[in-house]
Amino acid sequence: MKKKFLFLIALTCAFLQLHAAKPLPLTTNYAENDYTGNWGRLKLNGTCLVSQCGDTVQLKGWSTHGWQFGDVGKVTFSNKNGIEGMKSMGANVVRVAAYPSPYSQVNSDGTMRNIISWVKNCMKWTHELNMYCIVDYHVLNPGRPLMYLNDGGLGRDAEDFFQQIMDEVREKGYKHIIYEICNEPDEKAMSGVVTSINTITSWDNVKEYAARILPVIGSVDPKAVVIVGTPTYDQRLDYAAGVVGSGRLTLPAEYPNLNIMYAFHYYSCTHHSVFNSYLKKYAGEIPVFVSEWSATAANGTGTCANSYPNATEFLDFLKNNHISWTAWSWSSKSEASAALKARSVYNTTYTYTEDDLSEMGQFVTNALQKGDFPRGCDNISSPDIKNIRFGIYPNPAKDGVFTVSLEDNRLTTISISNVQGKMVYSSTIEDKNAVINTNLKTGVYIVTVKNENGTGTQKLVVE
Repeated sequence: MKKKFLFLIALTCAFLQLHAAKPLPLTTNYAENDYTGNWGRLKLNGTCLVSQCGDTVQLKGWSTHGWQFGDVGKVTFSNKNGIEGMKSMGANVVRVAAYPSPYSQVNSDGTMRNIISWVKNCMKWTHELNMYCIVDYHVLNPGRPLMYLNDGGLGRDAEDFFQQIMDEVREKGYKHIIYEICNEPDEKAMSGVVTSINTITSWDNVKEYAARILPVIGSVDPKAVVIVGTPTYDQRLDYAAGVVGSGRLTLPAEYPNLNIMYAFHYYSCTHHSVFNSYLKKYAGEIPVFVSEWSATAANGTGTCANSYPNATEFLDFLKNNHISWTAWSWSSKSEASAALKARSVYNTTYTYTEDDLSEMGQFVTNALQKGDFPRGCDNISSPDIKNIRFGIYPNPAKDGVFTVSLEDNRLTTISISNVQGKMVYSSTIEDKNAVINTNLKTGVYIVTVKNENGTGTQKLVVE
């Protein structure tokens, strides 16, 4: 009898442990959702952002405005009520825009310390609310990232900024932070500092800047998701894809497991042709995160006849291709892109509701609340499922001949499927750089590699 009783106790404990390991299901009562608890540490599988257990995830939320712009930033972020408002309307991620410029407003180390303190608060509040958080170092004017290195003061030193952020990540053990290292690099010059730079120079500038910032992040958070800016205000994905310019960004050798994504920005009255030319073309080749968009003109001030039809087409593409996004902006600034009505004024106890939403805020909220949730990971504390990182070049491939580049010489199965899912090629290799000769017809294919470390997929275009 005693043995039977002990067996029942053990069985009950095992059931409770198993039950406790499973996350609560996500629901349309958005304020109660535990996104980080369900999806865990995010990573890349091919071009897709996935949960800790490998299910495709689409992050959706808002970007803040800058802290220093009067009450534009502080209206929602002197406490966590603003983030709670975002979450209650369907956001699972917040992009925190930390502006080190314009110089006229960030003109002292004291101002930058206030901004960093605010960013750390937002990191804490999103952690408490079980949401993901993008720390955005918002270079814009000038848009040359190297201008923000080694200037001798905290106010304009990106390495110092990210070092302070990483110190906070290390101390608090955060796993929900995504890093956007240089918002909107572009060819804009600042009088008296930069004479002129062009698109090619700006991509070289980004690569040199990333070589300095990625090790700061990787030394503390070696499996982090990092969003890297692209030339011409985060639009020219062809540079990141290595189709033009000086080639793709390469990871620091000591941090091969960083998950690198590339930023794309879209404003529906200004950038619909850019959407067609760059995002549609390269989203299947490189991992893309749309860290800013709005159904307005690029300056955020007004709408146009095609504001919402263009934006709807854009959002449908993001949904169908599992591309994550944050809309610009959760603020009460008097402009069309602001999510909140201008009457939504700051006070320390304010809670934001749907009545506070502008027309744009309502449109974005509807987009946030569309789509299904990916399933939760059964045991969030389990080790990460590894996804193989590999390269394909050239891509597009001529006559179906290309090289697969792996991290080491390991027995690996390579299979290729067409867009209908039918396997059209399979072979086994044991070479770090293997030439694959397929004689495939012109078209788009999916390449899958699999070995004892896991699996990985990428799109292949054959010309």
